[in-house]
Amino acid sequence: MLRLDVEPRGDPKEIVRIRKQIAGLLRLEDWPDTDVEDVVLAVNELMTNAFMHGSPPYEVRGVFNGNAVVRVRDGDAGHVPEVRPLDIRSQHGRGLRIVDAIAASWTTVVDAGGKTIIARFERSR
Repeated sequence: MLRLDVEPRGDPKEIVRIRKQIAGLLRLEDWPDTDVEDVVLAVNELMTNAFMHGSPPYEVRGVFNGNAVVRVRDGDAGHVPEVRPLDIRSQHGRGLRIVDAIAASWTTVVDAGGKTIIARFERSR
């Protein structure tokens, strides 16, 4: 079992580093490249949402053991994300649609310290 445990500061450049770490862990588990790209895209969307709409502290946790479970947490319990109706004129509002299309499942857990989005991914082979 492989793990990821990161507490980013909210700098968008950190998203690139975390994407690379997740891709590396998935490749160590011999995930197909297309699945790696999909998971990295979905987690990118979750981190971007946390940085844009949430507040510190941030956490990204992952467990990779055949399948993958990634948790993205921020300190804002007041803003719970939801899939919004598609507005083709808007530059925003597609992130959770992407996560919903890629992840086998995902959920939001809210507590006094913030919220955690938990996404579970399955490899295609």
